[in-house]
Amino acid sequence: MTPQTSIALAKQLLLACDQSYFDATHQPTHDLGPLPDKESTDPDYNNLKIYTDKPEFLWEGGYEFNSKIEDAGTGAKLVIYRNPGNGEVIVAFGGTDGLNLQDWFSNSQSVGWNQWIALNNPATNDLFGKLAALNPSSIHFTGQSLGGALAQYAAYEYVAQKRTADPTGTYVPSNVSLTTFNGLGAVWGLTSNIKNNQGQPAYDPGMLTGLGSATHYVVANDLVSRLGGGHIGADGDVVYLDWEYLDGESVGKPMDLADAHRIETAFYTHLDSTAFALGLSGTSEVGLLGGTFLLDAPGAVSLAGAIGGLLNDEKLSAPEALFRLIAGVGGSSLFGNPQDINTVAQAAFKAQYDAGKMSESSYTILSNTPICRACGDFVVGGADADLLLSVKGTDTLPEGTGSDIAVQIVVRLKSAAVDLHNCVAANEALFGIMRRV
Repeated sequence: MTPQTSIALAKQLLLACDQSYFDATHQPTHDLGPLPDKESTDPDYNNLKIYTDKPEFLWEGGYEFNSKIEDAGTGAKLVIYRNPGNGEVIVAFGGTDGLNLQDWFSNSQSVGWNQWIALNNPATNDLFGKLAALNPSSIHFTGQSLGGALAQYAAYEYVAQKRTADPTGTYVPSNVSLTTFNGLGAVWGLTSNIKNNQGQPAYDPGMLTGLGSATHYVVANDLVSRLGGGHIGADGDVVYLDWEYLDGESVGKPMDLADAHRIETAFYTHLDSTAFALGLSGTSEVGLLGGTFLLDAPGAVSLAGAIGGLLNDEKLSAPEALFRLIAGVGGSSLFGNPQDINTVAQAAFKAQYDAGKMSESSYTILSNTPICRACGDFVVGGADADLLLSVKGTDTLPEGTGSDIAVQIVVRLKSAAVDLHNCVAANEALFGIMRRV
């Protein structure tokens, strides 16, 4: 059995994941700690029980900023922290942060694999070359959202490289750890992209046997961690954090899609001074939630990077993130199995309903509304199809509908046959309407 990541290390890795979302305005701090980058104007986020950019727990010092990598072509980025006292190194991969329609397809269709290749390209960014120069005593790969998948890819290929270079065949990666927070699963990405010299599939599920530690933390109602076919390195286990809102109108209910996914609204608000939840025992992700945790939607996994970007974007309210998610999923069903796309959309609807962020009427309609593309148009089904079509083509959304606006979004998807790849301008207009709701 692979040991779980210690609480002390997990706290440091969570902070490093926060730092991985640096940008031109918010640069990584010299000493490892939270990255103060709040941009949301949501009044709910003024409540420290709903949003905080500084956790209650304390953490051990020692890690200092070493370097960062940004790849302009793919938007990939990572940050490296090193502890000069013991030589340990943290590599934290950034997920997709914010919505860039131009990059939805180039970056998310490969499940982050193209970003990983760019980050480790020996001719440009050369991550492994940088790590070799640091000569770490231990190396800790970590990431949140899509960054979690990148961390798994990095750990797999780092260990694979070490095993290949060991002439005795006895290499054990006991000085390597892997820890993710609401991370996208990596099984499907590795299965699709790891090839032997003959171009045949060569993914080895046992590659990470002997890791020093590994843990995958997932929060109830998170969507991204349910995609990707499962996580690697932790014997098929995840630490499932069944957290609820601590205050506000939805107190006592699961967090919505966005709040369950974000570091500040999920992890920072719920981890107390002891951060004991980071030490909870893992459970098999295959059997989690009665066997429904892992979404059987390989045709939709390519959207996970874009989904993570929406949910991580603090400038979007949770309802707006959901509406854009609907638009993105529907508009991109051209690129995947329609049933798989619908599986993801329906999981998103249920998460919002369980969080008290979608009305009974909206959920009843949407749970019976296939979100997919057929014969060049969107299929809108269910008993309320006539009601949906009755508002087709309206320029303004009706007053007093509240969360039922989700229904109108489906109508717009049908009437416009939205295509995020070829109709960026039309989608910007659609998103503008959503923002005003």
